[in-house]
Amino acid sequence: MNADKIDTSKVYTLFEEIKELVKQRNNK
Repeated sequence: MNADKIDTSKVYTLFEEIKELVKQRNNK
């Protein structure tokens, strides 16, 4: 098990979700 890999994936996923939220806000 590589904990660093899992953490990086979680952070990357959160980052992508936040980018989408910001995009939606800017479009309104």
